[in-house]
Amino acid sequence: MRMFKVLCLMLAAACLTNVSYAQPGKYTAAVILPEIQMRSGASWQFPATGKLKKGEQVIVHHEDAGWAAIIPPAGTVSWINHRFLGEFDPNGTGKQNALVMADNVEVRVGSDKNTPLGVAQVKLPRGTWVEITGAKLRDDNSTWYPITSPEGEYRWLPKEALGSPAPLAPPPVFVKTETPPDSNKTPATLTSVGPKPAAAANIPQWDKAEQAERSGVYALAARLYMAIYQDLRQKNSDSELILICYNRIIKCQERQRLDGTPSKTNFTATDNSKPSASLQPPGPNNTGNVGVAWPATAAANGGQRWSGEGNLRRAGFVVDGKQAYALEDARGHVIYYVTGAPGVTLDVNVNRRVDLLGTVTVRGDIRGAQYLVASKVNVIR
Repeated sequence: MRMFKVLCLMLAAACLTNVSYAQPGKYTAAVILPEIQMRSGASWQFPATGKLKKGEQVIVHHEDAGWAAIIPPAGTVSWINHRFLGEFDPNGTGKQNALVMADNVEVRVGSDKNTPLGVAQVKLPRGTWVEITGAKLRDDNSTWYPITSPEGEYRWLPKEALGSPAPLAPPPVFVKTETPPDSNKTPATLTSVGPKPAAAANIPQWDKAEQAERSGVYALAARLYMAIYQDLRQKNSDSELILICYNRIIKCQERQRLDGTPSKTNFTATDNSKPSASLQPPGPNNTGNVGVAWPATAAANGGQRWSGEGNLRRAGFVVDGKQAYALEDARGHVIYYVTGAPGVTLDVNVNRRVDLLGTVTVRGDIRGAQYLVASKVNVIR
């Protein structure tokens, strides 16, 4: 009988121990091995991403089959292909923000070898902002940029590499304030939605975006602000309004992430206006560049058109095996991405003001501007 009681007590102690380690949700833990390689998946067979040493703290997001999915530690990067990015300086070397210009764009897991691995955990939707953290890299016959690892991407450690779990501090809470009955404001309006900027008075989409934001439909609000932002950039509009619009996009995306609930989809906007020209397919009356029609001179030049004056610089990628160039306006915004037609050399005109004659097309693999194949170069003296 005494032995039976001892066995029961031992079994109960083991059960209590197991309960204490079965932490629901996120928790923190310290590495207890002298050194351990993080992996890009829940197995030793996934490529290594970098080392952690004894005593380093990690945040465990969840567990899977004896492995802990941890939030990528500080200094960790992921990689994204240049073909899917817009609205950034392709030759920059420091931190900058860039816009994802395509749907379901794969992000490659990074490693301490400063190269993208052949592992993708996350696909980003069109309109997502990413933070570029350094200089571009040429790998596997393409150009890649390091970015801050996106939400939903993890590094993996075997559970035995970690010590006792500790509770994670709760995240900050954002509170909606109910407005008094006699107020003219919409009930449950977020206090962070400020007054409409005066410069946005003639932008009908702005009211629709604010209505969605106040209603808590952050995904829709972000898309609407994104459309406005792209139009403002293409029109070289008021720089302060562009910054306000950018901040609204980031705020809506952050609210959506912190909510932790599915986005509302039952919102119906009252504005029935057509999308701006930059969101419609190019045609005879629309270049896709904010309603600017194709010039009449294009027909006289066999379907080719003059680009208008701009500064030519070398771009950070190639098109169909040819070096690409960017034709920029006076503010540094890209007017066209350009390659030379057979027999036309553009490299000798880098950093010069030029006017280019050529055929303009819209390509799915070139984002941020239209593509021009230059057949003639007019150097502006």
